[in-house]
Amino acid sequence: MQRKYKFKLVTFIMLLALVPSMNLGTIPQDFNSGRVTSTSLGKMLSPQEVGATTSNTHMSSMLKSVVPTGSVDFEGTTIPQPSRPALNMKLPTEATNGTSFGYQSSIAGLTGITAGQIEVIKNGVPVQNYTSVTDSNVQTALQYIYSNADSSSDFVLFIEGNVTLSSTTMSNTTTGGTFASLNGKVKSITIIANTTDSLVSSPNVAASGNYTITTPTNNYFGASTAFRNVNVAAVNDNFYAQGNPIAFMPGSNFTGTGISVYGGSDGTSSVMGDTNIYVGSTGTGTMSFYGGNSAGGNISGNTHVSIINASGLGTVTGGNASGGIISGDTNVSVTGFTGNIASMYGAGVGTSANPVTVNGNVYNNWDYTISGASYNGTYYGGAGYGTIKGTIYNTFKGLGSYNGEEMYNGGVQNGTVGVSGVTNSAIVNDYDTSKFTGGYANFAGIAGANNAGGSNSNSVTVYGNVINYTKTGYGTSGTSFMGGAAGAYGADYLYNTKMPASGTANDVNPTAAASTAESSASEKLYGNAYTWLRSGLVGAGYDYNIVLGGGYGFIKGNTIMEVGDASTAPGGNTSGENGVTDGSRSSSTRTGIGGSGFVVIGDQGDGSLASTEAANGVNYNGNNTNIANSYYLNDIVGGGGNDAGNGSNYWQVGDSYLIQNNSAARWTYGAGWSGNQIGNSYNFNNGAVTDTLEGGMYGSGGTVYGNTSAQFNNGQTDWFLSGGAWNGRYISGNMTTIVNNGVIPANTGGNYALAGNNVTGGDSSVYIYGGDFSNAPRQDGPKTVCGGNFNSGNSVVYGNSSLTLDLTGPNGNTFQFPSQNTYLSAGPGYNKTGVQSGTDAKNTINLTIKANANTATKLSSATIYGDGSNSTNIKAGTINMLIDADGATVGEVGRYRLVHITVTGLHHPLREPYVPLSEYTALLLFVRKNSLVFMNHVTMTMKAYNKSFTLFRYHCHFPFFFAFKIFDLIDMVNFIGSIFIRCST
Repeated sequence: MQRKYKFKLVTFIMLLALVPSMNLGTIPQDFNSGRVTSTSLGKMLSPQEVGATTSNTHMSSMLKSVVPTGSVDFEGTTIPQPSRPALNMKLPTEATNGTSFGYQSSIAGLTGITAGQIEVIKNGVPVQNYTSVTDSNVQTALQYIYSNADSSSDFVLFIEGNVTLSSTTMSNTTTGGTFASLNGKVKSITIIANTTDSLVSSPNVAASGNYTITTPTNNYFGASTAFRNVNVAAVNDNFYAQGNPIAFMPGSNFTGTGISVYGGSDGTSSVMGDTNIYVGSTGTGTMSFYGGNSAGGNISGNTHVSIINASGLGTVTGGNASGGIISGDTNVSVTGFTGNIASMYGAGVGTSANPVTVNGNVYNNWDYTISGASYNGTYYGGAGYGTIKGTIYNTFKGLGSYNGEEMYNGGVQNGTVGVSGVTNSAIVNDYDTSKFTGGYANFAGIAGANNAGGSNSNSVTVYGNVINYTKTGYGTSGTSFMGGAAGAYGADYLYNTKMPASGTANDVNPTAAASTAESSASEKLYGNAYTWLRSGLVGAGYDYNIVLGGGYGFIKGNTIMEVGDASTAPGGNTSGENGVTDGSRSSSTRTGIGGSGFVVIGDQGDGSLASTEAANGVNYNGNNTNIANSYYLNDIVGGGGNDAGNGSNYWQVGDSYLIQNNSAARWTYGAGWSGNQIGNSYNFNNGAVTDTLEGGMYGSGGTVYGNTSAQFNNGQTDWFLSGGAWNGRYISGNMTTIVNNGVIPANTGGNYALAGNNVTGGDSSVYIYGGDFSNAPRQDGPKTVCGGNFNSGNSVVYGNSSLTLDLTGPNGNTFQFPSQNTYLSAGPGYNKTGVQSGTDAKNTINLTIKANANTATKLSSATIYGDGSNSTNIKAGTINMLIDADGATVGEVGRYRLVHITVTGLHHPLREPYVPLSEYTALLLFVRKNSLVFMNHVTMTMKAYNKSFTLFRYHCHFPFFFAFKIFDLIDMVNFIGSIFIRCST
């Protein structure tokens, strides 16, 4: 017969005195001889004191024994949190500054510097003059410089008139008469078209008195070249520096659109050495800058693009436009521009037919010190199509704004980052738009930044770790925020469903299924993805599939999503708690959420609530269980997938973590929305306010081949808290829930198990060491605290179920039991049906309650069951119960529960016949809620003064509940010791 063990324990033990010579076999004789007499229930429940001496000789001998006076040694269960990796950001090497080459003095006042002439100046001395400004005279002047070469001298070509240069003048020849022919002939050449030639001209506008040079489509240079105080009319024109430094200095004004500047070549030849583009002014046109070549061709050294002041920008990249190999590093530094920019690529652009390759690292620094920058394009730290063998370093911060919704991707759109077998960091993102004045971007550590999902068919593989540190604003007027956020691959890949779906077919050999997923995935990461959302509004107003520690595709490594900085919360500091030494995670003195390190996952849309919470803070308050739910917050997971997915868009071989420090979110999961994971999942609440907190996954398309865990160190959760899942399909390992402190209106247990869909192959263990449980959950009352699954249905825990309430540790005094009816069940949730607990009679349901003198009274309103469910599907064969209250006045525990007993007589297990209830006030066991099921083996052992005594063995069937009399001596009020109860077949 299946048995379901339920006990209702009112831990109210009137203190016991034993003498060393006393053995429990004499108890019946004591009753019969009259040395022990019964007393009334009211008298037994009244407060009493025990003196140092007593007339009872047995009691006197017992009190001389060594009695433990301190707390029970605390040995709590805890789960270590992964360390936060250092950002170790590396900034780019700046391009050769325009102030370090070229002629650095003004030519104003020099002989021959008059309108309508062309003058050649060498080291500040006019050496050749032409009295008319024509294209042919420009060629003649260049021929003069070529013929009078001096590679140690800075030359100036002064053009004081409007001129249209021919393709011949700007051609890539080496025979003289062209700019390209000056290779090796001069130290530098500076082009000036203004007699005043002020050295303090304003950037991005034409200096007063500028003349205009109109250029052909292709323009080649062979020496270090600087443009200063000159207008250049160029429409869809290309400028090739061919490995020579080129600078655009204040007063230079390029007009027209489609202007492209290349540090390298047009692709017909390779560049030996480095490239350098320095931009101090662009003008009224739109210019694009490529550190590499136009189409193919290799670069043997490093590329450099530095923009300190610009206006409208098209594409900015450190690499090639398409094709070719850069043997060294690419370097892009943009510290100031106004106007719009269309697209950003750190390592090059590339095409599907001609991807780019960078053998070294990619260094990007977009840190704007000039307001007015507007980003209306997509950012890729790597390339559109390409291979980057080194590390991509992205710094993106400063002043500016987004032009509506934009996309930030730390890696490549198509291609490869890193080298197989190398475990260094592949991509490092330092992203901070907290000073932006509008718009938002979706963020992806690698690629696929999006909000709603797309049909992207790109293919990306990354070898190495991805590290993301982010900050953003709170979305109010004049600020920015972040849309979607994915540690690796964003929602652009949501509909890439090429991998095996979650299902029983994978359960036999998950490793083989993962291998299939790996071979068919379009997006792969071989490494860890760590993300720290440090402040701001993230995921606002959009679908809740978008804040993900991993994202989509195949990941072989760990994913960690960390949220908020606890040290900035109200009352926060840098001191940790509960085994967490870092105050930015779990601050020891905090009282709520808020401050500069506060993160909100979603908002009503205008950011007003997020901004107010950050500025004013929100205290934890168990009376308000709508803090997270009513603010229209969105959700966050440590893994990936989407809520309606079947698991075919996300596979992970590795562990997933969600670490919540100082944040507000709705539903939170340590694993994913859906997907398949071979590894463990964890959800840590170090101080966040959430509606739910779950260690596992969300939907029925979710599978974890491993363990799932939730640890609650501080904060507040309002609806439910579990180490397991909401509606996940399968957890192959164990579920663990740990509560150290915090405000927990939520139902708490092993697994929510919506509609009974979830199957857990291992054990379910719940450990409570403190925390305020005094308020009711937002929904699903009455409040339940259990060791197994919460809900009715055909859910299964094939292993053991355990509930441990240990109040002997450092947080024991923080524990508050609910004032309303609350049911503790070591098995499934109270009154639930259909749940299977255990595989067979070898499995157990375990209850452990520990308290000390300071915490024993915390349990006064408890109603406790071994198995509080109404299920007829309990397979476990044994219930183990330990009540250990050394040093406690246990008689105060549960004293008010006894008044609810209405039965007036019970069968005495030690003697016949029926006896009044007043004699049975030491302990009441309620074995089962369903009175039709009986137990046939109960053993009770009492531990006192380091000795154990078997008080009771019972081998007969009994209904519903039973009670028995241990001792009812009037003086036995301050019992110090432990009770072990074991119920089995």
